[in-house]
Amino acid sequence: MLYLNEPINIIMVTYHRINDFKKCIASIISNTTVPYRLHIIDNSQNEIDEALNEYSHFSHINIIKNNQNIGKAKSVNKWYKRIMVKDKTGLFVSIDSDIIVDKNWLCKLVKSYHIINAKSKMGILAPVIKNNQVETWDWQLNNVIRMHNVRGLGDDRLCGGVYYNRYTAGPLFLINKRLFEAVGKFYDKQLYGADDGKLCKAANDAGFFVGIDTKVEVIHSNLGSDEEYDQWKMRNIKGDVDIGGRWDQPISE
Repeated sequence: MLYLNEPINIIMVTYHRINDFKKCIASIISNTTVPYRLHIIDNSQNEIDEALNEYSHFSHINIIKNNQNIGKAKSVNKWYKRIMVKDKTGLFVSIDSDIIVDKNWLCKLVKSYHIINAKSKMGILAPVIKNNQVETWDWQLNNVIRMHNVRGLGDDRLCGGVYYNRYTAGPLFLINKRLFEAVGKFYDKQLYGADDGKLCKAANDAGFFVGIDTKVEVIHSNLGSDEEYDQWKMRNIKGDVDIGGRWDQPISE
């Protein structure tokens, strides 16, 4: 199949937190069984060069440096055109640097994407994002995790194990290139926050399918997180970033 033979672009933005992104990259290298190109966009102003140099000999890993921290959304938007110039798949992955993927994660997501796309207008597909091994899909539903706003739960006939979800967590997205470009890419008015919620809203407004593939589970590691980083992150979240999927509530700009 063409979509499994052509390299898929994976875009990762880093900002310090060496333990996180090294674990993330190691899991991608070990567990990605389809052709891919990993583009690491570094916002750390040369502070993690030594760690990044470990990947400089990989022909399928591209390291890009920003002169200052401009955040995830602006970083992806800034370099997107250059990264996607040779794309033949019509999709790409946006992944946070603190995600640990499991075996065949990308192959499973891409297969589900194309099965759904043959029957519906596919926009965004995400895996189940877990903070630990306990938080399976069923556990998250039973504990009413706010990110899930599932419609037609129990009716996953489009593709076994995939559910429509008007909002899904942004640490890992498989994104329709056409959708991304049509809506103006990521929302980038804030240094942190709202980019994933805005993209899901735009996809829903345009009639694209947004969903979760429950056959794919990844770990949100936060190995390098500390109190200073968490405070920095919270300072840069302004207003309601719609983590509950309540699109009638405006996002502060």
